[in-house]
Amino acid sequence: MYIDSTSFKVERPTNEDLQRVLYCGKHKTHSIKYECCVRNDGLFVWHSKPYAGSVHDIKVFRQGGLKQKLSKGEKMIGDKGYIGEHCIITPYRGNNINEWQKSFNRTIGRNRVIIERSFGRLKRYGIMSRTFRANLERHEQVFHVCLNLTNISIILNPL
Repeated sequence: MYIDSTSFKVERPTNEDLQRVLYCGKHKTHSIKYECCVRNDGLFVWHSKPYAGSVHDIKVFRQGGLKQKLSKGEKMIGDKGYIGEHCIITPYRGNNINEWQKSFNRTIGRNRVIIERSFGRLKRYGIMSRTFRANLERHEQVFHVCLNLTNISIILNPL
């Protein structure tokens, strides 16, 4: 299984405190993010509740509930945002990595393309790819609908 977070742009809130919380410095926009888990065939099998765009991936993982659902010894593949979690296989980081580590990182990257393609399919829905302007509480409902439609699309047209 593969794990990653994805962000969705939201309209800039009028409340200043909420603006600070939702602002994601990485993407330079206000956003909501969800952490998702995907099987080898690209189907979404789990997702977290919505988090502010400013929350780091590893914090979402630690608070999101998936960690508690994993069986002992179960491992997932993630990106560098999950370095430090023993149940997630992550690439090596740094400039001083040896050839074996570079090869390992390439293998991780080739495998992680599965979750990135699933996110790409999810974001084909216009409401998921444009700035969300409705009430933020509605975003999770819209996300559920689009996630289920994406799963149906993957079943009918495998990756």
